[in-house]
Parts: sequence; C-alpha cells; structure tokens
Amino acid sequence: MKVTILPTRCEGVAYERGELKRAPCTEGDLQIVDTRENNLNRIVKVAKLTTPYSIKQLLEVHIVWMNDNKMCLSGFERVMKDGHVVDYAQSWVCLIDEHQGRDNDNILPIRENWQH
Repeated sequence: MKVTILPTRCEGVAYERGELKRAPCTEGDLQIVDTRENNLNRIVKVAKLTTPYSIKQLLEVHIVWMNDNKMCLSGFERVMKDGHVVDYAQSWVCLIDEHQGRDNDNILPIRENWQH
C-alpha cells in the first residue's frame, strides 16, 4: 500500500515535538511480511518501505494504533554503525494512500495529552 511515513526516533532517541514537525517524511510502498531473519535465527514480522532509492525495514513490527487513514508501526531498525550491526527502537507514523506533502502536522495524531 502507498504510504507516507514519519519516523519518530533517530538512532533510538525520540524526537521532541518541535523536532518531529521538521523530521523528514518518506513516501513509498509498505509491505508487512513474515520472513526468516538469519541474524536472529528465526521467523520475524518485518515492515518494508520500498522507495525508488532505498528499502527501509522495521523488524519485530507491530501496530500500536490505527484510525481512518493513519497508523503507527513500532519495531526495531537495523543500521551499520562503526562496522557493527546495531538495532534501534523505532516507530513510524504512517499516512495511508494520501499525498499530504511534507506537512507533518497532517501525519501526527491529534492528542489532547501531547506535551508541546
């Protein structure tokens, strides 16, 4: 499915609300599949976001919330850092099947208890 994602963390550290509004969004095709993960030596659920330039993945993904045309996926992203494989906690807020441009306020959920 076509989505626009907004990652809520950078190397496992959550963006603050003001930073989140400026975080880069990525558009692409989202698939969630069970696949064999050789490093973990077992089957894991993986979210794959495919763009013309790259493939981003969330391992051990699960849906945190979903409404109308938005959902939040949470899991672990795997990156190479200093020659080592590192897993970081990550969540993607996904806007489903609509092009909203780069206005992150349209992607973020409306929450009355959100700290500004």
